[in-house]
Amino acid sequence: QLAYVIPRLAVGNSAPDQTTLYNLTYQYRYDGMGKLVEKKIPGKGWEYIIYDKQDRVIMTQDANLRRTDNTFLAKGWMFTKYDAFGRVVYTGFFPSTDSRTTLQDQVNNITVNQGNNETRTSGSFTSNGMEVYYSQNAFPSVGIKVLGINYYDSYPAYSFNPLFPSTVLGQTVIT
Repeated sequence: QLAYVIPRLAVGNSAPDQTTLYNLTYQYRYDGMGKLVEKKIPGKGWEYIIYDKQDRVIMTQDANLRRTDNTFLAKGWMFTKYDAFGRVVYTGFFPSTDSRTTLQDQVNNITVNQGNNETRTSGSFTSNGMEVYYSQNAFPSVGIKVLGINYYDSYPAYSFNPLFPSTVLGQTVIT
């Protein structure tokens, strides 16, 4: 398991100090199962990764998401939800101040919906102004803000709310 990548600039006549390690090296940390759970690349803060029991990445957090002055104005995590075939069904933001280890423990201890999968539904829930025609059973399920949805095989009826635009950049839209 790769722990460090130390570029030539970081190597001098002595071992790199903490500042040099932070600013110039690539660093990787793994869990007991050998999965990458923390990584640091030059010029960027630590990024954290959470997996479900199927070894799928379900949540990530970079240094900006650990602050409240980001796009969401809250600390939190980006999440990805999957169906039973491992396809991404929707993604979004989950506000949480919990640490990576705390959230990973919660995911590891799930007793309901142990596969951590979402299913297609005939009814919908609304998030961020969008109707989502999937269940809301996989972790995380509370307080989420959906940013993207993927449908497979067929599409749900869409009420076009907000209204479907009649023109884009002055060009008529074909309906």
